[in-house]
Amino acid sequence: MVAWGFMAAAIVVGQAADGGTSVALPDGGHPTGTLRKSEIAAVVRQHQQEIADCYEQELARRPAAEGKVTAHFTIAADGSVSDLQLGAYPQTTLTSPRLADCFVAAIRTWRFPRPKGGGPVLVSYPWTFVRSTTASAARHALSSNVEMSEPQGEVTAAEREILERRKADVEVCYDGEPTDAEGKTTVLLGIEPDGSVADVRLAGYPQTTLWSARIESCLLSRIRTWRFPPKDAGAIPVSLAFTLRARR
Repeated sequence: MVAWGFMAAAIVVGQAADGGTSVALPDGGHPTGTLRKSEIAAVVRQHQQEIADCYEQELARRPAAEGKVTAHFTIAADGSVSDLQLGAYPQTTLTSPRLADCFVAAIRTWRFPRPKGGGPVLVSYPWTFVRSTTASAARHALSSNVEMSEPQGEVTAAEREILERRKADVEVCYDGEPTDAEGKTTVLLGIEPDGSVADVRLAGYPQTTLWSARIESCLLSRIRTWRFPPKDAGAIPVSLAFTLRARR
């Protein structure tokens, strides 16, 4: 496993209070909304594991892959993403069709706060990826009282590896639970041919013995953003069980 490097700050263009520059939109209009860089960065941080997965899938094909990827997109009035494209060289130095497809598939599903002033807001967001086996080892050395069972379903080796990496993504859903809380939460989902996730829901009792509205909302919202390599096959049903152990 190889960890990825740092995420740079967003460059936001719109009618910003700090003097953002107005530039033409693809349809001939102009930016009219305002979002703080911190608001945009907060959403990106929520989805950073998706970006890491895209990079790690690329590393599986090209072990020495490193460089920068810059995404240009528009945040519409409702907070959705449109006009998404990756920058050309030198804004983007790490290129491949599959990597680009993975980035675009992930980012187009993100939702941001509604811009003040009615939107839209233009954003350029760069990521720099650097292989770091030391950082990865430290990340996976962290202990957790959340265990994930072997995924049930006809998953491929690549999908299984991604599921194992995403365990850390759902551990935060159990933060704040009492130290003596324990039980199992089972999530049912489908991996679509394009690599997206659909039909995400919790199984009933006895597959799920630990439930709260907060845990359910957190698990489902995070798992819906997961992405897997596309494949020529139908949707694959998968069952994942997460077990919380009491902290002694």
